[in-house]
Amino acid sequence: MRIRPVVLMLAAALAPATLAAQQAQAPASCAQAIIAWRTEQITPARDAYMKATDSNRTALMQKYSAASTAASNGALKMATDCIAKFPLASVPPVQLMDMITLYGIARDTVGTRLATERLLAAKNLPPRAQAGAWTLAMQQELARQSSHFGIIDSAEKIVAKIDMLPDSVADMKLNAHHTMLGRYEYLDVAEGLRMHALAVIALARKLNRSSDIISANTYLARSYADRLQPDSALRILAAAEKEFGAPATEAYKDFRDRYALIGTPAAKITAKWWINADAPAVIAPAAGKVTLMEFTAHWCGPCKNSYPGLNTLAERFKGTDFTGVMVTQLYGYLGTQKNLTAEQEVAADREYFGTEHALKFPVAINDRSVPVPGQPFPRPQPDADYRVSGIPQIMLIDKRGIIRQIVTGWDQGNTERFSTYIRQLLNERVNTPNP
Repeated sequence: MRIRPVVLMLAAALAPATLAAQQAQAPASCAQAIIAWRTEQITPARDAYMKATDSNRTALMQKYSAASTAASNGALKMATDCIAKFPLASVPPVQLMDMITLYGIARDTVGTRLATERLLAAKNLPPRAQAGAWTLAMQQELARQSSHFGIIDSAEKIVAKIDMLPDSVADMKLNAHHTMLGRYEYLDVAEGLRMHALAVIALARKLNRSSDIISANTYLARSYADRLQPDSALRILAAAEKEFGAPATEAYKDFRDRYALIGTPAAKITAKWWINADAPAVIAPAAGKVTLMEFTAHWCGPCKNSYPGLNTLAERFKGTDFTGVMVTQLYGYLGTQKNLTAEQEVAADREYFGTEHALKFPVAINDRSVPVPGQPFPRPQPDADYRVSGIPQIMLIDKRGIIRQIVTGWDQGNTERFSTYIRQLLNERVNTPNP
């Protein structure tokens, strides 16, 4: 007789808890189901494209693209229907991350913002929910600062809050630093690369993720090379190779291959078309002069960041044995102008480089690369000679025509940093031994 009241009391207590647990899972289950469905729709076309041959690659790519578009549209409709079932004002804080996932699939920026604001204002969230909230805030801050060229202080303050959370969310801390690394890698911010590469290495050691350590050392090495310290960069890679062996050696092959050019004679640059020069008179690097060479392109956003600094250098060293040359190629379009002939694109390049950006250096334009079925994608000879893999790629070449520095990107400090180094090269005697 005494058992029954206890059983009834337990049932009464557990029923609301069970219901609450089921409700708590609802947005998550909805989001997981949509993501699984979308993956199922895309996978067959993706797998077929991954096995494409030269004869069917174009057709399979079109099918893959169509499947992706259809799946995204279907997922959008499903997410919109799910969102309608869960009024945001009544969603518990612990479910807000799942709601934000649904809003993202539905491309609902207003819902994402409102849910994020509620999440950030919530109290006593579990550490993973806190980390998720701050990660969203960081990503939104990066989106607001999309054109900022330098350290993004507002986002850095948010990352610092994520770092203060317990080590139980070390994987989320790692992801936050990876996100910042990606941003600074694109914007060529050397100090940002250094800071977040070191953070990734420290966190990856805690999590025993060697692949993250290997990749972070690439960014760390680049941060030094881009500040004209290639020897330090190579020492960083050598230490990682000693620790991790073959995987690191393979990962750093491209970097080492490119920086092996330092101390070697610079290949000459010739081109079919020139801006700011009379073809074919210009062949770079110029004998007896210090030469700055930059590989660039009209579609390259970070390249634009370099143009004011390059023009400053041109003015600063006018009348000295300093010169520069830009190297680019045709792409068949420029901005909104599509399907351009070679002559049309050269004219558009002339307007873009010569007038819009008023570059003071000659610009060499190579012909468009045309892929050949069954062969590696062809590159213009200068790109191959200088082992270009990312732009802007900049070389500083001394009076003897020896490559002395290689920099990828344009950090904010480059104008003054390059000025100091160019003066050093100008003051060198021509018979100075190779570095």
